[in-house]
Amino acid sequence: MAKSSVIQNNLIFDATYSISEFKAKFDVNEVRVLDNTANGGKLFFATNKRVVSGKVSGKFDPKKEVAISQVSDETTGETFLLLHNHVESTLKVVAQW
Repeated sequence: MAKSSVIQNNLIFDATYSISEFKAKFDVNEVRVLDNTANGGKLFFATNKRVVSGKVSGKFDPKKEVAISQVSDETTGETFLLLHNHVESTLKVVAQW
């Protein structure tokens, strides 16, 4: 798990998990991406536990490495889980302690 407070598009990424880390932390054994676009909705993800689900990034590509982050919207204050493609940070470290 990567702890961070990266802000991107008004979303604050508080923690990011690989799929295996996410499954262990939330005690789930399956993560599925479901398509609700036919009903005017969007993609979302669900698990074998109904209470553990979340949003899917609009740029999601199932052929690339996936991560799930706990994020909060800086504008609305909403907190949610977001499934997205894992991206290695290209940010330059300017200080470290």
